[in-house]
Amino acid sequence: MVKAAVDKWKQKKWFEIIAPAIFNDKKIGETMAADYRMILGRDCEIPLSDVSGDPKQQRIKLLFKIRDVKGERALTDYLGHKITQDYERSLARRRVSKLYSNQAVETKDGKKVAVKVIVVTFGKVNESIKGAIRKKLVEVINHTAKDEALVDFIHGVLQGRLTAKLKKELHKVHPIRHAVIQKAEIIREMPAE
Repeated sequence: MVKAAVDKWKQKKWFEIIAPAIFNDKKIGETMAADYRMILGRDCEIPLSDVSGDPKQQRIKLLFKIRDVKGERALTDYLGHKITQDYERSLARRRVSKLYSNQAVETKDGKKVAVKVIVVTFGKVNESIKGAIRKKLVEVINHTAKDEALVDFIHGVLQGRLTAKLKKELHKVHPIRHAVIQKAEIIREMPAE
């Protein structure tokens, strides 16, 4: 006896992906699955411009993970953000120095965030100036994180307030062309075994 073919697409249904409260519980997309358990733990990546409505922020990608499903709404956790590779490549030209910084900071409310920064100077600089720039960079980011709660720190990073502050402070050490937060990632606490 021949079994009838089952159309798997007809068994699936749509789920709305909802951003966390830090982004005002906004709908950020849709996904399809036959069962809600199939989408738990799924990662989502969307441009910041979809949340903010500002097309200039297309170069920043927000990262989310689906943590729970209520009805047909998939609730997410914010994992962090990163800039696009084409934007990163466009920052540096010839005859400039490019510095990278990677550090973990703790916010006022005790949350940990890994912050990666790219700094591009006007002209080539020697190692002592690079060291001074890095030292000032770490100092400014640590000080800013300690003074702000996680939500305020993330909004400051995404809206460019931290970038502007970095550029202003680093310019006192050496003229800076760009200071860009390449990636910010919330560090999850590992459960005790």
